[in-house]
Amino acid sequence: MSVLRSTIFLVARVLALALLLTTTLAPAQSPDLVLQHVTVIGMTDAPPRKDIDVLIHAGHLQKIATRIAAPAGARIISGRGRFVIPGLWDMHVHVWNADLAFPLFLANGVTGVRNMGGHPEDLARWRSELESGKRLGPELIACGPLIDGPPAVHPDHSVVVTNASDARAAVDKLKSDRWDFIKVYDNVPRDAYFAIAAESKKESIPFVGHVPVSVTALEASDVGQKSIEHFEGVDYALSPAGDQLRRDRLAGIGKPPQPGELMKLPMRIASELNQLAATYDDSLAKNLFPHSVRNGTWQSPTLSVKRVYASIGNDAMYNDARQKYVATEERDEWAHNPIVHIDVPEYVAARKHAFEEAERITREAQAAGVRFLAGTDSGGVPYLYYDSSLHDELALLVASGFTPMQALQAATRNPAEFLGLRDAGTIQPGKRADLVLLTADPLADIHNTEKIDSVIIAGKLLDRARLNALLMSAEAK
Repeated sequence: MSVLRSTIFLVARVLALALLLTTTLAPAQSPDLVLQHVTVIGMTDAPPRKDIDVLIHAGHLQKIATRIAAPAGARIISGRGRFVIPGLWDMHVHVWNADLAFPLFLANGVTGVRNMGGHPEDLARWRSELESGKRLGPELIACGPLIDGPPAVHPDHSVVVTNASDARAAVDKLKSDRWDFIKVYDNVPRDAYFAIAAESKKESIPFVGHVPVSVTALEASDVGQKSIEHFEGVDYALSPAGDQLRRDRLAGIGKPPQPGELMKLPMRIASELNQLAATYDDSLAKNLFPHSVRNGTWQSPTLSVKRVYASIGNDAMYNDARQKYVATEERDEWAHNPIVHIDVPEYVAARKHAFEEAERITREAQAAGVRFLAGTDSGGVPYLYYDSSLHDELALLVASGFTPMQALQAATRNPAEFLGLRDAGTIQPGKRADLVLLTADPLADIHNTEKIDSVIIAGKLLDRARLNALLMSAEAK
């Protein structure tokens, strides 16, 4: 890079960080905002409202009407040609570096996230900084350490339980530490899992996560697991071969690999994925999906994850321009992570089948009335991005049979309902003013969610200049 280009980039970074600092340290009481002549897509059952004014006072939506007289001192935003939607939620993320992730969330219109695993000390500090106004970022709903069985898949942020007594103690500790929900993981023993379910119900704290291989998706739904991530366990429940495949996995937990076994792993995974795809059983689906509806079991399919694995060997994925928003050490980890570089033809073909299978499950579960949450697993899987990947996820939901409105609701109204947030998810008087202004209609083309003019979070306006500054600050990390 030339000296001139280096100087220009440095100046740009300084200006960007100055804008960001101004936004972060803005006074708690922002002036009133009036959005004029916008189209409001409120995510209620009402159709979009055209040529509407929106008054924002004290961080909340005060009035939504055809014409509103602006209060003295209010900031007026001309919204002609703009479409207003509620702030988006990504319901499956893993944040490891808030300095990088939070600006990217906001710049992409994401005003709330459900963090599904991370370092508890960092998450607790970031939540405190968000609540105090010291840090600018999305609303952060988070679990503490995962609950897993031996051996823990992620030992650096898991609590390991081996029996029902351990499980009850873990739930009680996580509840007393003020985490928002419990997340269960793959290797939780069967008796411990049912103890987690019972103790979570007793302590009135939701439990979500993977379906451990020790139980079935039907059992998880029956005992109150509130959401299932990535269709974990669901794929087994939709195939007559699934229960035996699940038992085979269960039998292998904790056993050291035999010589040469790891070299055979891609082909074993391919064999399982192909069996599940080839033996999908409509009668099992017609049992499971209504079962999930009756029990209120939500699905967060994270189709973006399935697509990453189906894209192994694709240069476009490996050279995505969004990698400039990924820390250098993480990019290096991605480049050497075998899980996204196993370029064995049979394995790649099986991953493509699995992606198609996930799209089918999404389509048929949605048609059966199962409720969905949009999530990405950004921070958990390589080649997923905070949080431009959420826009990819919405497009994948539409490609799987959702209408654009249904996809948007999976990232707005549905998360608010799932989380019990009465002041979020829709555009109505009294709700918190978390909004995204778009320059094109997302109901005409779901990709228009990427055409962001500005973002409003708790009544604070982040115009295009400030959003660009957020992106610049993330690029500089």
